[in-house]
Amino acid sequence: MTKWRKVKFGEIFDISSSKRVLQEDWKTSGVPFYRAREIVKLAKEGAVENELFISEELFDSFKSKYGVPKPGDLMISAVGTLGACYVVQPTDRFYYKDASVLRFSPKQEVCSKFIQHAFRTPEILDQIHAGSGSTVGTYTINRAIATRIGLPSFPEQIRIAAILDQADALRAKRREALAQLDNLTQSIFIEMFGNPVTNPMGWEVKKLKEISKSIVNGTTPKGGSQVYVSDGIVFFRSQNVWKNSLLLDDVAYIDNETHFKMRKSSLQNKDILITKTGRINTENSSLGRAAIFIGKDNSANINGHVYLIRLEKGSIHEFVLYILTTDEYREYIRSVCVGGIDKRQINKEHLEEFPIIFPPVGLQHRFATLVESIEKQKGFYRSQLAELDNLFTSIQHRAFRGEL
Repeated sequence: MTKWRKVKFGEIFDISSSKRVLQEDWKTSGVPFYRAREIVKLAKEGAVENELFISEELFDSFKSKYGVPKPGDLMISAVGTLGACYVVQPTDRFYYKDASVLRFSPKQEVCSKFIQHAFRTPEILDQIHAGSGSTVGTYTINRAIATRIGLPSFPEQIRIAAILDQADALRAKRREALAQLDNLTQSIFIEMFGNPVTNPMGWEVKKLKEISKSIVNGTTPKGGSQVYVSDGIVFFRSQNVWKNSLLLDDVAYIDNETHFKMRKSSLQNKDILITKTGRINTENSSLGRAAIFIGKDNSANINGHVYLIRLEKGSIHEFVLYILTTDEYREYIRSVCVGGIDKRQINKEHLEEFPIIFPPVGLQHRFATLVESIEKQKGFYRSQLAELDNLFTSIQHRAFRGEL
């Protein structure tokens, strides 16, 4: 293992946050300003659609007083998802918001892309999260200044960054392929059926309750997490229900006795699950996410933040599910949910009244068959992406141990 000199970020970067932008200064056009959430999205996807802007005059004022990001600067999310890192590009023009984002400006020759990759390593992330707080984590300027990194020579930084960029580009291509397949499914749906909410093709519309055997709210068992067991009946909560997928990374289990007491919400194969509560102003809002359960009857259950929708026999479950997961339907759900800004809820009465376009069943089945074919291709790409993720992790580990 090659020995690299250990330095603190404060030795190689000027680290600062920006002047706060007050809510009354937000505009609908002008110069975009980025908060931590935008930096997280930039770090992940390399692009972001901004919704918040400041005027040219305010930008010029802040630029002269506080400075703005320059190409090669690194923008670091300092609240929420800590340590997301984005390298400012020559074409970027934006302002960044107070202490939710830290700006790292190089004060000596350093490869910004090397540092960006370093921010993904356990060595740096462990330091970022240490002492960040148990509720709302923060990465302060003082802690950023004191964070230590192993730093090779500048040419070596460039070489390692190029290798990691190449490996990362392979992953990006697979993610792009998956996104294109999603776009293909959406295009096929719109071509065949039009907007499922405005229904420009004039299809028959049925209420969700008219095509369902039952619509049932789950139950949160008395004692909450105290009744969970290490192995038993799968117990889906809202964090397990995503757009057309059920995630098992953080799934809970209940015993047979608890499951029997909650037998009204026991799942059957092809039940559709939809989340009941959540915020509506976040990209991954937990409100109204829907997925289908594929599994043995009575082998799973749901908690009080999830509904099950059991369709009538002969229904094309995949077609109904796709409607519920379209962007158009997401906006419809937002319009009918109730509650405050921080937490909204879909009432059962509203869910039962959900309008579902109902083209001829043969046409629905044709669409479902096309989706099945696309999903198989997506499964292939997902397995490739998982392999590439493992490869990248291995290369990254060796790179920052000085073994490449």
